[in-house]
Amino acid sequence: CDPDWEIGPFEPIGGKDTPGTANDCIVVPPEVCGDPYTSTYTIQGSGLASALDGTEVATEGIVVGDFQVGGKNGYFVQDAAGDLEAATSDGIFVYSTSVDVNVGDHVRVRGTVDEYYNLTEITGVSQLWVCSSGNSVAPTALSLPVADVTDFEPYEGMLVTFPQALVIS
Repeated sequence: CDPDWEIGPFEPIGGKDTPGTANDCIVVPPEVCGDPYTSTYTIQGSGLASALDGTEVATEGIVVGDFQVGGKNGYFVQDAAGDLEAATSDGIFVYSTSVDVNVGDHVRVRGTVDEYYNLTEITGVSQLWVCSSGNSVAPTALSLPVADVTDFEPYEGMLVTFPQALVIS
């Protein structure tokens, strides 16, 4: 955008280009934490797969699980408030190791929604901001047993706790 040149419509003889005339340049401000975003529960939706698969989104949340090292190559982000809707998950996996994050970081992530082996995740992360640190999310109680493995879908990517005693055998 050159403020000293304005391009007008080309005409057969003597177009309307105006060198030296001020140009009305539109400058898009950079994206920042707190700008409008697509919530994790909207990305997840209420079905087994996201309706936004293949869509570029920006989302924000608190890191509730950091698995950037050790083979998972990413971390889980959860909406701090959630939507209080039992059918939708408030968390999502972010497949990225480009910026080191820690549990408790409030992050803003821009990337593409992807269904990978029945896990909704954000891939192709193009931008990541650490908005703040030292945050927490209360775990959601999850009781066992469940009737079907798909009963876990509304908890995908979320920090959960089990209120009953568990035994591994």
